Amino acid sequence: MRVRGLLLIIILIGTIAAAGQAPSAPGPPVSFRSGTRIVEVILSATTPPKRWALHDRIHPPVRDLQAADLRVFDNGVEQGIASFEKIGGAMRPHNGVSIAGEETGAQQAQESIIVMFDSLNTGRRDQFISHDEISKLFDRLPRETRFALLGMDDYFRVLHDFSSDREALRASIRKYEWDYVLSAFDAGETSYPMMDGLTRMAKSVDALKQVARLARNVRGRKNVLWMSSGFSLAMFHGEVMKAVRELVAANVALYPIDPAGLLPGDTDGSIELAALTGGKAFSGSNDVTGMAVAALKSVADGYVLTFAPTGYREDGSFHELRVETSRRNVELHYRIGYVADPSK
Repeated sequence: MRVRGLLLIIILIGTIAAAGQAPSAPGPPVSFRSGTRIVEVILSATTPPKRWALHDRIHPPVRDLQAADLRVFDNGVEQGIASFEKIGGAMRPHNGVSIAGEETGAQQAQESIIVMFDSLNTGRRDQFISHDEISKLFDRLPRETRFALLGMDDYFRVLHDFSSDREALRASIRKYEWDYVLSAFDAGETSYPMMDGLTRMAKSVDALKQVARLARNVRGRKNVLWMSSGFSLAMFHGEVMKAVRELVAANVALYPIDPAGLLPGDTDGSIELAALTGGKAFSGSNDVTGMAVAALKSVADGYVLTFAPTGYREDGSFHELRVETSRRNVELHYRIGYVADPSK
């Protein structure tokens, strides 16, 4: 009897405690198991160009894009969109889910700006213009914005690691001018006059691969302002695509900026490389700093889309991405794929 009485008391106490608790909120309609792979795609949307406009003025952003306007495909198979947010908005927490492409670009866009000076494919006058204009760019962005400086000439060079010290960054640019840029010219406007075209292109492609390898250790999306007059991709297309895959695996977006002013150089290759990595090429203006600001602004006006790929396997394979929109007169810019490996 005493045992039964004790059990009744325990049951009664448990019933009262349960009745006093607030009912649990209903769970989300879709949940991800721990370890599910979520692919993150950072994209920007713009209206198409007008023929009469300068190249850096022709891409006004589309700021009202919705998830319902989009379809995403992984290796040709349509996927369900898990989340879609404007950069700067709050992303839905992923509860331990690994994200292909690392952290959201909303927090990284201003922190991982890489500037690469292309001495291989840019005339002497235009190189000095790009140096001066990037020095001006430092003062047009918040003081806490960090930059890394790279140089591509007969070697690939890290001129300065990520820093917000403006004077140190400017000093690195001046040192690069004196130590390497001036020596690259033989009293003429063409850089490395003794270097044949094939060697120049091979070194250019190798430099892009080096950027990808360096960027692997930097979290989030890396936006590279590539100060270059560009080069043709025709003869090295296979190696170029290898470099592109390394860049997109490292979450690097190229933003080529031609400092040649109103008479741009060979920009077709730059436009293609930018599109393949999810960036955008800028040319056709004397306001080089303005083009750099426009490139960074296109990132800030972007979106973050995520999805859980069906049948995903961590086999190191490359997955081609395609995003379509039902909106008319809207162009989308995003990386072409990802590597099925959470460490990439």
